[in-house]
Amino acid sequence: MINNKKTEKQLHEIELSLNQFYYKGIKIGSILSFYFDRIYCHDFDNRLLRQISSLGYYFIKSIGKSKYLINYEKNIIYFNRGTSRHYLEMVKAVTNNEEIRKKTLIIGPPGASDIEMRKVFYFSNLKDFFQITFFIIAKKRKISKILKPLQFKNKLVLYIILLSQLLKANSIQKFIKKQSPINLIGSDADRCNNASLFFAVAKNNKISTFTLQHGVINARHGYFPLIADEAWVWGQMAHKQFVEMGEIEEKIKITGTPIVQNLLISQELKHATKIKYNYKLGKTIVLALSEPNFVNDQKMIRFFCEIKEKYGSSNDNFLVKIHPARKFSNYAWIQNEFDIQLISPDIPYEEFMNLVDILLAHTSGLATEALYYQKKVGIINILPDSAGNGLELNKYLNVPLIHNITEFELLLKDDNQIDSGFVFYKIGESAKIKISNCIEEKITSK
Repeated sequence: MINNKKTEKQLHEIELSLNQFYYKGIKIGSILSFYFDRIYCHDFDNRLLRQISSLGYYFIKSIGKSKYLINYEKNIIYFNRGTSRHYLEMVKAVTNNEEIRKKTLIIGPPGASDIEMRKVFYFSNLKDFFQITFFIIAKKRKISKILKPLQFKNKLVLYIILLSQLLKANSIQKFIKKQSPINLIGSDADRCNNASLFFAVAKNNKISTFTLQHGVINARHGYFPLIADEAWVWGQMAHKQFVEMGEIEEKIKITGTPIVQNLLISQELKHATKIKYNYKLGKTIVLALSEPNFVNDQKMIRFFCEIKEKYGSSNDNFLVKIHPARKFSNYAWIQNEFDIQLISPDIPYEEFMNLVDILLAHTSGLATEALYYQKKVGIINILPDSAGNGLELNKYLNVPLIHNITEFELLLKDDNQIDSGFVFYKIGESAKIKISNCIEEKITSK
């Protein structure tokens, strides 16, 4: 399958067609949405043995979990997907109001939740396994017809994934029915593999839902079509992006984001940060790497080195920032082969934003955040893959695209002042209050 609009449309049609099939009220297209997005991005894990072994692992992990099937006496569920700063700031926004916090059950990873996610995924038993298996067998002919455009191995693996997803969704359904009436369910990505289960179950139980905008919008895959009732987004730019995708305008609510903070940016802090990390005292040019693609990363680093050679002075810093979700040690080759220093993954956000003068990126969301702090941003557009968010920033905010080395010079001279309010309606504490108010409106209107 070719990565283009025709393929994207075809995958969305497959997803929507599968939604005609319900297992105990759960639409099967919705709970496979994440995997269609991954097929589109060419990073779908179609290792058959891995998927089969995960089923065996499921039943091993299910042992002893029935003790967690109790009523936690909460009215709101928020599914937290991680422990990095972005995730935790969104959890703080959801629980910003003390009264709302008392009513909210956070489900997520250890140390960042009230109950670990794995403890609510494993309430399905052998009886459920056979019922789900018979359901899939009964619908196999019709499902296979819908999946026909996909590669054979992908289709086979999707059947195993469907079984796993339905087992987990069935488990969540049992968990939710055990609770005090749940009025609202939220997360930060309604089309993620596990989060999609909560939204699908919520829809079946007529529970209101919302998804917070977690990061920048690179393309329709991963965001469209919404499974949640509403998307609560950063600002007018994201609102326009969702509407252009084809979403109903009323489903997109502008709340701002707690991810971006009111930071103190000053020359004194910049200087102190350089001294702290033993950086040079000249300009700091940072390349932000996002998508884990070794071939593309090498091209970006070589291009960055050429910029350094042509435009860098002996007193400048040319540094690389790795996405926090990536394994830092996997990028040691950058320093070993190209003598380009990596920024510590533990650097505080405020120090990083004070340090950087110019940020270069391809799709990285850091580019959008850096614009808020009036940093110079350039989009390196030299790869065969779409620059995603970078192209969106160019489209909406006229952020310069860099196709060759000499265009970096134009960025140095660029004095384009960005309307940060167009991107970020509210930030930090102000956004947290707005999100809390939206939650309160939702639960009091019931």
